[in-house]
Formats: sequence, C-alpha cells, structure tokens
Amino acid sequence: MRFSSTLAGGQIGTYSTYQKTSRSLTYSPRPRSDNEKPTDTQQDTVQTSFRGLASYYGNEFNGRMTSSGEIFDQSRYTAAHRSLPFGTFLLVTNLKNNATVVVRINDRGPFKMERVLDLSYAAAEELDMLRDGVLEVSVRVIE
Repeated sequence: MRFSSTLAGGQIGTYSTYQKTSRSLTYSPRPRSDNEKPTDTQQDTVQTSFRGLASYYGNEFNGRMTSSGEIFDQSRYTAAHRSLPFGTFLLVTNLKNNATVVVRINDRGPFKMERVLDLSYAAAEELDMLRDGVLEVSVRVIE
C-alpha cells in the first residue's frame, strides 16, 4: 500500500509499509527525494496473528473450484481468507473450548466483513463449531 504527501520544506514522504492491528492501520513514513519514482517492489507485511469471528462452509461448495484453482473438498482442513497468500498454514484456536486445528489457505473470503475466516466443514468439526456456526477464534500463521 503506498501513499505520498508533501511534508514541510517540500520533502516528499512515502507511506509504504503498514502494520494492521485489530482497530487501525499504522503507517511508517519513508522520506524520498523529489525525483525518486515510487516502486511497487516493496511488499506489504503479512499479519502473523489475529482474532475474530470464523464461520464454515461445506455441502453447497463441495466440488466447486476455489479462488486458488483447486477443487474444494469439505473433508480437508482448508480455509478462506481475504488476503493471506494461498498455501499459508494457520493454527486456528476456538476461544470457547481451546480446541485447535491447522488449516491451509486455498480460497478467498469470507464476504461478511465482521468475519476473518471461512473454514472447511472438517476444520469446523474439529473445532466443535458445527452447532454454533460462527465463533470467535485466535489465528496464528505457522508457515
């Protein structure tokens, strides 16, 4: 993510990195000269842990293609996240009963903004969330 602004004295500041927290984005300025062109080579920081609501999806999507191009299989431990790279492994913990499961990101979502993950049926079953449908989880990137 990149933002530019003119600072006091004509210096141009570029806000090229950010750290996402549960409530806001914090931007770190990096000064650059007037004739330096912005580049897109800097990558955004990947969150390593977060908390929020998770839901699950199963039968209606089983056998359909995911955003990563693989076929969704509700019996595998997979999840959908809005921006984490495909193939990222997460340790997901049910904060109600401390049950845990390791899932791999293979899809995009969830599309309800208050949720942070959509889990496969198998992962939801492992977390004992089938009855509740939606629950608060803690998530940590492990690979």
